[in-house]
Order: sequence, then C-alpha cells, then structure tokens
Amino acid sequence: MTGIKRLAAACLSALFFLFLFIGFTGCQHKEQEAVRECIAQELEPLKTSDTDEIVSYFEKAGLTSGLPEGKLPEDVAEVFLLFFQDFDYRIKEISFDEEQTKAAALLELQIIDAKTLARDFASQTIVEGLTSQTLPSRVEYSLEDYYLLLRQLLLDKDYGTEKCEYTVSLTRSGDGWIMNRDEELENVLTGNFVAYGADPELLSPEEVITLYFDTIKSFDTEQINRFLSLDELFSADDEYKRTIAKSLAGQILQYLDYAIIDAQNDGLTAQVTAEVTTCDWNSIIKAYQEDMAAYTATSQALADGMSIRLTKANQMLLDCIDANDSATSSTVTLTLENDGTNWKLKSDDVFVEAILGNIKEAVANTSTSPET
Repeated sequence: MTGIKRLAAACLSALFFLFLFIGFTGCQHKEQEAVRECIAQELEPLKTSDTDEIVSYFEKAGLTSGLPEGKLPEDVAEVFLLFFQDFDYRIKEISFDEEQTKAAALLELQIIDAKTLARDFASQTIVEGLTSQTLPSRVEYSLEDYYLLLRQLLLDKDYGTEKCEYTVSLTRSGDGWIMNRDEELENVLTGNFVAYGADPELLSPEEVITLYFDTIKSFDTEQINRFLSLDELFSADDEYKRTIAKSLAGQILQYLDYAIIDAQNDGLTAQVTAEVTTCDWNSIIKAYQEDMAAYTATSQALADGMSIRLTKANQMLLDCIDANDSATSSTVTLTLENDGTNWKLKSDDVFVEAILGNIKEAVANTSTSPET
C-alpha cells in the first residue's frame, strides 16, 4: 500500500471513530438532559411561591395525612411555603449503568436548618403545654395547632440554610426517566426535621427544666393562680380567696428564681438538682399570727363579733402578704423520664411544691377563721 493510500485509510478510520464518538456523546447528552428534566419536574415545585402548588405537591407525597380533608386552612398551608422558601438544588453529576436503564444523580441541596427549628419547636411545645394548664378549661392540642405553632416560628425567625449532598436514583420508563422517591429522600429534603423532632436527646434534661421554670416566671398572676391552685390554699370566702390568691401569685412572681446545680442522666431517667428561691411563707405567716394575736387580745375583737373578726383576719393576711420582703431558698431534685421522644417530669407535684416553697408547712398551722 502506497503512502497516500495508508494516509487515506487512517483518515477514514479516524473519521469513523469521530462520528461514533459524536454519536455516543450526543446520545449521552440527550439522556443527561432527560434526567435533568425529570429531576426538575420533581424538585422545582418546592421552589414555588404558590401556596396551592406546594400543598398539592405534599398531598401527592402523602405528607398531609391527619390534617382536615379538603382545602387546607390558609395558615396551615403557608407552613409548607415557609419551610421551603429558601430551598434550592444543583445537579453536580449524572451517571448511567451499562444498559442505560438506571441512572444516578448527585445533588447539592440547599435546605433549611431543620435541627435548630426542631429544637425551637420542641421547646415551644413544652411552653404551650404548660400554658394550656393555666386556661379556664383544658384544651388539647390538635395536629393543626402544631402546624400553626410551626408557622409562627418560621415567621418569627430566620433559620437560615445549610447544604448537603444526596444521590437520587432514576429508572428508565419508555423514552423517559422516573426519579425514585422514598422516605429517605423526603427526610433529606426536609432537613431531617421529623427525625430531629423524634430524637429523645434533642433537648437535655437541664434544658427541659429551664423551660419549665422560665415559663412559670413569665406567667401573670392569674396564670400562676390557676397553675398552682393558689385559691385552694386558704379557707376563706370566695371574694377573699381570689384576692389572697392574687397577692400570693404576686409574691411568687416577685421572688421566684432558680439555679441548676447538678444533673445526672443515664439515658432513661435523669435527676436535675436546682436551688429554688421563692418568697418566705414562714415569715408571712409569722407576721400574720403576731398581728392576729395582738388583735384578738383586745376588747374590740370581742365586740366585733365573728363575722367582723373573720373579715379583719383576711385583711391582716393580705396586708402581711403584700408587706413581705423576705425570700427563702431550698434545694430540690426533679426526676425526668425519657419516653423515647423527649424528657418529661415524672411528677408535676414535685415541681409545683418547689415553686410554692414552704407555704404548705406555714399554712398548716394557721387559719383565716379565728375562733371567738
């Protein structure tokens, strides 16, 4: 073969492989575009600013079960929009198997900082649970209420975003592709919010006790009265019961403070030891008894009669409560149990008694109904 013929053969061979390569890469490019289009169809709805569109997305994914059927209330629907308001994604890499029947796409996802949100949600749930005990009638939280609580958190605070990588798998379907969705993918898209919320160690026992005390300290006098049942501590007529309870509540709010000094946690139970400061009820009762003794020793007390003496006794107690400027501290150990979801107080009574301090001991030896 002459040199010219060998050169021509080499050129033809090169052109053949060039066309083959172009055909192969063109096919690959076409398949990659099809995969990108499939992924976009699945994830672009999460970037919408249309409430109905994003709710429809989650309804199809079965993530609205338990909510009222039909059109969701606007406030509830807004939760989905707020949760994904900063969501974004980028396709970093696409690969295929040899038969071109399966594909994998490495995604870089921009998702909400779900752990911080879950911590705030768990904390606020505890606060709402305590606050509900101060209502005239006990109201149980519904699933819709929890969505509204989540909505308020998302409105009140910017939780920022974090990035993570996740590989999605796709399967060929005719001339197109189907992105395989599973529970793991849903968890990743939501920043593992549900998993964080179910983590029993999301809040430590110390954090739970801190929430309890801080919530009580934020109550007003009426809430403190209902939470501690203060109007049941003294025997007096209804009018004075309410007035005395309000004064007691004011004293608690004025002096209540705490400091956590130790915590032990074996994973199932925990003991949190705190030094609790509250008003000194012994001081109040001592002052009341001295005033009563001075009054009942007078001839005026005998002349007043039982009804007037009772009124004056109630007023003396109120005056002693309002005039109190003494506080007392005690050490209390609160036991919590882990129910697999979060830490809960084993006994609310111990917590309540810690806030009341020595009031029951002080009240045991007195009465607002003096004998003649």
